[in-house]
Amino acid sequence: MEVNRANGERSTWRERERERAREAILHAAADTFAESGYVKTSMKEIASHAGISVGMLYNYFKGKEEIYRELIEYYFTHLQEKATAACNPDDPPVDQILCRIRSAVEFYWENRSLAMMYVNENPMRLEYMVKGWEEKNRGVISGLLSSAIERGEIVDEDPVVLAALILGAIHRLVYVLVKEGNEKDLDTIPDIIHRIVLKPLECGGRPSANGEEGR
Repeated sequence: MEVNRANGERSTWRERERERAREAILHAAADTFAESGYVKTSMKEIASHAGISVGMLYNYFKGKEEIYRELIEYYFTHLQEKATAACNPDDPPVDQILCRIRSAVEFYWENRSLAMMYVNENPMRLEYMVKGWEEKNRGVISGLLSSAIERGEIVDEDPVVLAALILGAIHRLVYVLVKEGNEKDLDTIPDIIHRIVLKPLECGGRPSANGEEGR
């Protein structure tokens, strides 16, 4: 019936509008968390940045923890999707790690508010929110390191410890890049991590993805 079709169209329109409003709130919240930090940010401040009333904000989210969780989920989901799309799983493991680092740095730069929101925080304070995502990310890197060890590309060290070391270095370098750097510095982070962390572990010259000997 025409009435049912009209009702359905109105319902779909309302859903689209609600989704657009949620996205606008999340963008405003990312900027607010980046500027003020999680603890100091209030729902009133987020509402002000979003240009809506506090009451309207509570129509979309129960509180700032729900907003932060949703932003963290977006952050890690899209970060991993970008790395997976950019990197060739047939490349040598160390090349895949460097590719993932480059993809991560590019993502951080493109989403600076999200990056600052995350790297500005004391990791112990919000561990319960990010622990699962960080463990998954660490698992990917440690798995690639294990493959590199098995292939004789790097010396036999604990891959979990090495993964934590690499991710910790990325975390601090990204903080400096996003807070003080500029886009031309993007390539320096993978190069620094390769030179300081991975290069000393290599077992002689290794073949790179293009078949040339590694430097």
